[in-house]
Amino acid sequence: MPRRQMTPAASARYKAGLARALDAGYAVLAKHGTAMDAVCAAVVELEDSPLFNAGRGACFNTDEKHELDASVMDGATLRAGAVAAVSRIRNPVLAARAVMDQSHHVLLVGRGAERFARRAASGIPRSSAPAITPTMRRVRSPAPDSAKRSSAACWRTTSRRA
Repeated sequence: MPRRQMTPAASARYKAGLARALDAGYAVLAKHGTAMDAVCAAVVELEDSPLFNAGRGACFNTDEKHELDASVMDGATLRAGAVAAVSRIRNPVLAARAVMDQSHHVLLVGRGAERFARRAASGIPRSSAPAITPTMRRVRSPAPDSAKRSSAACWRTTSRRA
């Protein structure tokens, strides 16, 4: 969202979402959980919120679908796991964690990653219907004749972050 469109109410919603993510991570650490568990808990909160460019709030691809990526790495052991181009996993960070913990792979992509996640961990929820964000509504709605631009100009306008 461009900074000029950030209202005090929107700012409060974003700050509350970030606070929920921090609280989720802190709760894990307070119970003597690992840093990896805390990070995953915080990211799950972000992925479950339509406000952030992760999970439910992620940008749509050109087919108006979410294609999500996530990765994790343990700095002490240098083990890593990642998933890419998944659309049927609600929390890709949990799938990435499963790749790291339960396979000899580092990266799984697309349908193979989704199949692995289904088999590897029952705690990885399937994706629900994506939220239609204000950005998607704006992209879908036709521009008035006076505001029409070339497709390249529209792409730059709608994909820009402020």
